[in-house]
Amino acid sequence: MKKNYCAVFIMMIINVTLFGAPSFSGVLDSTFSARLWDKEPAQGTFTLEEYLNLRMQAKIGSLAAFYSAFNFIASAGENAALLGLNTGANFAAAIELERLYLRFTTEHTGLDIGLFRQAFGYGQIWGPMDFLNSRNPLLPDARPRAILGAAYAVFPGDTSKILAFVSAPKDPVNAQWNGAFTGIATEKHSDKFSIQALYSYETPHSLPQSAVDYTAGIHRGGLSLKADVVAGIFADALYKLNPHKPSGLDSFAVSCGADYSFGPREPNIWFQSLIVMTSYLYSGANSEMAFNEGGIYRQEHYLYPSVQYNMTNYTSLSAAAIIALEDGSFAPVLSFQQSIAQGLDLTVNAQFYPCQTGEFGRTGVFTQAAALSAKLSARF
Repeated sequence: MKKNYCAVFIMMIINVTLFGAPSFSGVLDSTFSARLWDKEPAQGTFTLEEYLNLRMQAKIGSLAAFYSAFNFIASAGENAALLGLNTGANFAAAIELERLYLRFTTEHTGLDIGLFRQAFGYGQIWGPMDFLNSRNPLLPDARPRAILGAAYAVFPGDTSKILAFVSAPKDPVNAQWNGAFTGIATEKHSDKFSIQALYSYETPHSLPQSAVDYTAGIHRGGLSLKADVVAGIFADALYKLNPHKPSGLDSFAVSCGADYSFGPREPNIWFQSLIVMTSYLYSGANSEMAFNEGGIYRQEHYLYPSVQYNMTNYTSLSAAAIIALEDGSFAPVLSFQQSIAQGLDLTVNAQFYPCQTGEFGRTGVFTQAAALSAKLSARF
């Protein structure tokens, strides 16, 4: 733990020495959570956690900037034991490096080098094209993990972009860089429509015997679009061509959906808007999102409907559910959000697992029946 603290302080000193006084921003979350387990007699586990995401930025001349972000965590209860944090009296603590990169920009180009977030696609709930940072609808607040690599962007016009990227393998101790990623993406925007296309190549996971063996790598091709017409429409698709697995429909992961906002016919202090959204996911057996390919989905067809009622500009209620269409199991979640002051928000979530069987059923000895949380977030 002392080494982690020293690393953070050394990074701050380097930042100030080389780049001048940085600007700071971040979020501080104070969370109390409980999980109720499906046991006899009923049992509950609890967690009290303090989480700080601290971001630093410093300009380097007129063309470059330095960015870094750290996560500071103090936890007591279930999460402290599950995450294996450094444990002492009363609480466990950890520090995590989240972002650390240089950004160079000109009028028509941009270059990121280091540890940064690289996102793809316009998916709202599921993001098949965002294969470097897979999402989980059951953990919507989880911050996407960064990649260690480089990305070079060219902007041919105000509404278009071409990006080339390279990323280290997901196995960080792979000295041969087997499983490294490289690729290119392009996107185009208009007032009502956006489209993005992606191609990526992943080097073979086993050391090739000759240069020809590099054809055994994994190819990915993706297409994503969004449109703002009568309703908001979005779609995301990724095809994964693995020479060691059967191709065809099973190699596709596709999500699509729409959202629509209803407003009051007349001014109403208790009704600002009602937002209805639904999203569908197809996850083929050999696709990027399938469980046997490192994803989290054991079936092929899923649905995620949600509704958000904005009572005022400061208060909202929402309800959503993830549904496995093949076995009918589902997990609903209810949320309450209240803006207390500028930069200070309260969020209360309640997630339930009412089904006894199925992918989201309470079939395991340690499977939870419900999860409750209250979080106070301060942004600065």
